Amino acid sequence: MPKARLPFAADVVESVFEITVTRPPPVESLQSVFSGPIAVIGTLANTAISRCPLYVPDPRWMAVHKLWLARKPERNAQKRPKDARQGQVLLDACRYFLADAYPLDIGFVLDLPEELRDLFNDWAQGAGYELPNT
Repeated sequence: MPKARLPFAADVVESVFEITVTRPPPVESLQSVFSGPIAVIGTLANTAISRCPLYVPDPRWMAVHKLWLARKPERNAQKRPKDARQGQVLLDACRYFLADAYPLDIGFVLDLPEELRDLFNDWAQGAGYELPNT
């Protein structure tokens, strides 16, 4: 049986390891909560189209966004536990595996809008995380 082909192929070049941080345009459906940095980590290539940048959210901001979704009253009640768990897992991943690239430090916390800091602080308290002294 032939191997299934993806509709795209990752273009592995040196630029994959270069990260450019920019701020995305406000997204009304997310009520500008997800306004953290976006990393350009590489490009996708396809024979039918030219290369395009691959934009991925900063995992810390994505985590706080998921925690925010989990508390949003109009959010589907069945999705809230999944959102909360995804937010917790992403913050744990940043804490234990991505600390060099995505530090959970005072700079990150101060970049959060005030209404989102409580979400981070609740996670930190529950996880026994203390901000590093820097």
